[in-house]
Amino acid sequence: MRRPGHQRGQVLAALRRALGTGVLPDGRPGFFHPDALTFGEPVRASRLVAAAAAVPAWPTPG
Repeated sequence: MRRPGHQRGQVLAALRRALGTGVLPDGRPGFFHPDALTFGEPVRASRLVAAAAAVPAWPTPG
C-alpha cells in the first residue's frame, strides 16, 4: 500500500538509491555502499528496514 500523493515508481527509485551502492544526493553513502560496510560485519535486518523506512512515502505498518 502506497501513501497518497506518491507514485510507485518514485518510491521504488528512492528505495533503490537509499539501499544502493552509490552516494546519495546529500553526500551520504547508500546502504550497500562499500564505505558503509565493514568486512566481516553482518548486515542487520533492522538497519536495512530502518533505511527503507526513512525513505519518504514508504508505507508505515498498521
